[in-house]
Amino acid sequence: MSKLSTRAQPAKDASPFQNLWRQAEQLQQQQIERDQELNELAERVQLEVLPAEIKSAGANTVLLLKLLKFGCRKSLNDWQREELHEWIHDNLQILHPLGLINRPVQDALALYEAFRIGVTLDSNDPRPLREQFHDALDAQEAEAAAEREATRRDLDATIETIIDTELGPGPIIDNPDDPYQQAAHEAYQQAREKLRATLQASMSAELDSDEDGEWSDPPADDPDNASGEQTTDDAGAADTPHLDNSTFKRLFRLAASALHPDRETDPDRRLTKHQLMAQLLTARKQGDVMTVINLYQQHSDGSEALTSADEKAMLVVLEQQVERLEAELKKYRGASHAHELAWQIYRAADQDIDMAITRHLQELKVRSSSVGRLQEAITSLKTLVPCLTLRYDTRQSEYPYG
Repeated sequence: MSKLSTRAQPAKDASPFQNLWRQAEQLQQQQIERDQELNELAERVQLEVLPAEIKSAGANTVLLLKLLKFGCRKSLNDWQREELHEWIHDNLQILHPLGLINRPVQDALALYEAFRIGVTLDSNDPRPLREQFHDALDAQEAEAAAEREATRRDLDATIETIIDTELGPGPIIDNPDDPYQQAAHEAYQQAREKLRATLQASMSAELDSDEDGEWSDPPADDPDNASGEQTTDDAGAADTPHLDNSTFKRLFRLAASALHPDRETDPDRRLTKHQLMAQLLTARKQGDVMTVINLYQQHSDGSEALTSADEKAMLVVLEQQVERLEAELKKYRGASHAHELAWQIYRAADQDIDMAITRHLQELKVRSSSVGRLQEAITSLKTLVPCLTLRYDTRQSEYPYG
């Protein structure tokens, strides 16, 4: 036959591949419906929840300003300073998505980060404090880079000295046309190069290890982009699709041949094929066997037959796709903060969105009241330290092994 049997079959006649295909289609449909619901819910969140989120976060702004001020005190010990930094980070994660990192917060954060790297900002300088902080940070990085370059030059000089000591002076060349002298010179240079490579490998490794230890601290929080959010996609840790399947590769090549845009003279069809080819390339990268097969069946001439053996050969890839679809239903990356809040509410809804929104709004009021009382209670280091101790003990009990 020229097409894979992906259409629904009676259960008793369906092959394992067809059963998996039906399961994958159902998962895809569930994902589409889920995303539609989340888009609609995000519109409600924008109107009903975000204003309450912003109002509630006002207490966090006041608390953050206090914590940043205490963070510039020298009397805190190491664990207290680390715990305070985590607390500051937690508040930034609340404020940033809501657009509440205003000028006073940016200035306070610049002073705090400047204190952490050991520089002083000038309140009489007409430049904004965050700009002064960035200039100071750039100056420190430039100085460190210059020191590393000087160390590299010293290392190279040391290596050449060791080579001179180990190999001694090279052979005397008083007759450039003498093949024996020329061979001796080449052998000497090769010996120097070999020893140089060995020394560079060992001594540079030690130098890099020292530099890693010196420069391994995470960068300071950026006062202009103080989200505290991860910049790497957690989805990148997912299993790599099984793309060495010969049938999968063959289907991809057939579909790619049919969709190649350079073979089209009509501009509109060329543009369409560019888009389809991009879709096909994405499908190959993701191991999306369903898209590859659908594009093949829709656009190839069917000149190369696909058999039931092909279905069997594709089972592993399709199984992986089903696993990915099941995992994707359990996670979501929203296009906006409203979408992220919608996802939180959606997961807690248990089929009743109205009740989940009401519960979320009540939790916001409780959180705002709690943070408000806390920030009022913190008036000095004496009242701050017990809060840091409680946070530290709580984290240790939740994550006893770090």
